[in-house]
Amino acid sequence: MMNEQIQPKLRALGLPAVHTGDGFWMSRNSIADILLEKEIRTYDLLDRLGIPFWRTDHAPATTMEVCHDIDAVLDVLICKNLFLCNRQKTNFYLLMMPGDKPFKTKDLSSQLGVARLSFADEAHM
Repeated sequence: MMNEQIQPKLRALGLPAVHTGDGFWMSRNSIADILLEKEIRTYDLLDRLGIPFWRTDHAPATTMEVCHDIDAVLDVLICKNLFLCNRQKTNFYLLMMPGDKPFKTKDLSSQLGVARLSFADEAHM
């Protein structure tokens, strides 16, 4: 999708965005002085590696249903990001998978050789 088409769609969803150069759009609220230092380092690394990227800020999308609106605006398929841990909360895993693919804890636990996986709590992030 061309950049000129993205901004009006974001505005229609109440997501203000501005073009920041280098072919990507960014929320007006995402200016450098409020970015976390690790975010700035990440974007700098992507730039140094010549990896193009887009950033769009939005309200928390806690369900895949909410993500479908974002998918439509950006013309992309958003992936699920699941933060998981073992029963003892000593090993942590970040699972990224297509948003439309069902997550089966039993299958992943078997692949990882972990007796039981759970969703890790926010305090461990």
